Amino acid sequence: MQTRIFEGRFNVKFDKGTKVISLAKAVDGKYSAQDADAVAKLVVDAGKANKGSIDRWSFYIKDVNQKLKDGENLKPAELEKALKAGFQPVVKAGKWGKPRLDLVNPTAPTAKQNDNIVLL
Repeated sequence: MQTRIFEGRFNVKFDKGTKVISLAKAVDGKYSAQDADAVAKLVVDAGKANKGSIDRWSFYIKDVNQKLKDGENLKPAELEKALKAGFQPVVKAGKWGKPRLDLVNPTAPTAKQNDNIVLL
């Protein structure tokens, strides 16, 4: 399944009660998909400054999100570690068209094409 790039604008929200940072679609939002690098940095800084967590449904890091328990969110240090490892932030359209920031590993092996399939 191929996920598409998010089209439109969104905001970064911090809930003071739960101390969770998330992304929310907004017509007059402050950010767009082109601002993925800035949003990733902002989220890490805000998470550390406010001792908050990062919503697991708004942010995705392969092999990190899969290990989270039910109800558990990402920590800012996990996002920062992935960025330092060279993962590239990309804002994609998640479930129901909501924005989701994925950290994509550019050095990950690509799927091998089936040699029996020929494109015509």
